[in-house]
Amino acid sequence: MLLIPPIKNSIVVGGASDEGGIFHCIDVLQAFVDRRKGGETGVKSVQSIRGPETWKWVERNPWAGKLLDAVKKSFDLKPESFQENDRTNICIVEYRDRTKAAVISGRGVGWTYAGEIEGQKEPTIILCLAGPAPIHSITPQTPNHTGLPR
Repeated sequence: MLLIPPIKNSIVVGGASDEGGIFHCIDVLQAFVDRRKGGETGVKSVQSIRGPETWKWVERNPWAGKLLDAVKKSFDLKPESFQENDRTNICIVEYRDRTKAAVISGRGVGWTYAGEIEGQKEPTIILCLAGPAPIHSITPQTPNHTGLPR
């Protein structure tokens, strides 16, 4: 199994406007977070927020805003592009080892993982174009875009 260096924080942005969509995005998130150094340590808490409160939460959590901005930049999207989604929601996951993660609904980016990896200056961005896939099949596709070892 490919182990990813220590992950500080992660987000997945994708079609997560309802329970069906968010379930798949959480699978994508877990595919990366479960492979972090030390492996899965358990989930401490999960919270779901819908509507405009989503963006208030992002403002209060600069790590999430930084990763979301990196996704926008990677796709050359305008700054307010995700806020224009009328079915915005977020699923926040805090792990027992203090790793933080969130799934944020957003259009036009497939299912995209963004992570703060220890020792890397810039966030790691990984686009999962193929849609739903078993956890074991989601791996980095372009080394220069991911910054992760193969």
